[in-house]
Amino acid sequence: MANMNRRDFFRIVGVSGTAGIMACDPKAPTEQIYPYVVQPDEITPGIPTYYATVANGCSNGCSVLAKVREGRVVHIEANGARDGAGVCAACTASIQETYDPDRAKGPMVGGAVTSWDDAIGKVAAAIAVNPGSTKWLGRYRSGSLQTLIQSFVGSLGGQAVHWEPHGHAVLAKAAALAWGSSAPPSYDMSQAEVIVSFGADFLHTWSDGGNHCSGWSQARSKDSGHIAHFTAIEPRVSLTSAKADTWLSTRPGTEAGVAKALAKLVADEKGASASAAAWLSSVDVAAAAQA
Repeated sequence: MANMNRRDFFRIVGVSGTAGIMACDPKAPTEQIYPYVVQPDEITPGIPTYYATVANGCSNGCSVLAKVREGRVVHIEANGARDGAGVCAACTASIQETYDPDRAKGPMVGGAVTSWDDAIGKVAAAIAVNPGSTKWLGRYRSGSLQTLIQSFVGSLGGQAVHWEPHGHAVLAKAAALAWGSSAPPSYDMSQAEVIVSFGADFLHTWSDGGNHCSGWSQARSKDSGHIAHFTAIEPRVSLTSAKADTWLSTRPGTEAGVAKALAKLVADEKGASASAAAWLSSVDVAAAAQA
């Protein structure tokens, strides 16, 4: 010990401490690794397989390439066929949701595990009693799955009730009123010269974050011939407004009034349709400026 230098001492302490912690870890059970008796054709141990699919972490469903090793998804990345749009933060984190140990592994009734035959039988019996009261509850869907849900619920005279963890109900309602689609919109910002955001964290979890990030980066690139000016109007600095050229603080809940006041100023200068002018006629620009 007298001849031990400082470096050797820390090396020994580090190795022995790590070994002790690993030996006492109650969360690391002993596992056995067995080779395949009959190896699936699509699996080669150590060689990943890629599948083009859709991640359901967000309401838009990011188009991704899933990297699979030994039957498990270990990574997802943007599908290059989708015009260079990236993967949003919610879909990137959805891998953890897939392998959540608390996730239901099969049908459950009243919190208890049951068989598929029993679960389907009880659902069918409940629908038969009063088909018109049937409600489908789940996240916003698009494409063929949304068509299937609407067709099934519509045939029963029921209702599809959509729920989104990040809360896009108001945005979906606005899209339905404007375009007749219940899916939250996705905006192409690649050619924009001015971008104004009213409390929308569009580079993170607001609507189609992956596509917005791609378009925003193109609009802000000097290679596009111009650099879009980004103004964020919201009461706090979010991950998106932190990248703004101009950030204007408002009192919480006043963003809609400020947006209408700005729309009225643009309509007065550039002109607007009769319906839009009538809708904006009662807007008090001076009052909104105090927000």
